[in-house]
Amino acid sequence: MYSGRTFLEMKMWDKQIGKIYVEYHPKDKNQYRTIRVAWNPYLNNKYPQTSNYVTGTPPEGLEIASPLLLSQLRRVPQQMPF
Repeated sequence: MYSGRTFLEMKMWDKQIGKIYVEYHPKDKNQYRTIRVAWNPYLNNKYPQTSNYVTGTPPEGLEIASPLLLSQLRRVPQQMPF
């Protein structure tokens, strides 16, 4: 159901939308990837935009993604009836 909110209103309401996190490789701690939290207005949920693993050190100022956040972002969204 369309809530009438714009993207900017959703971004102000939920501070995680547009935020970038870091996830380290489980077997090689020298590798990391970034995860950006995006908003899907059609399903009314957040989803991850994940990069490939890169060798090096992550940029300063990025938070490490918690396992709970990752599991919430990676679950299959429920489709809304139209």
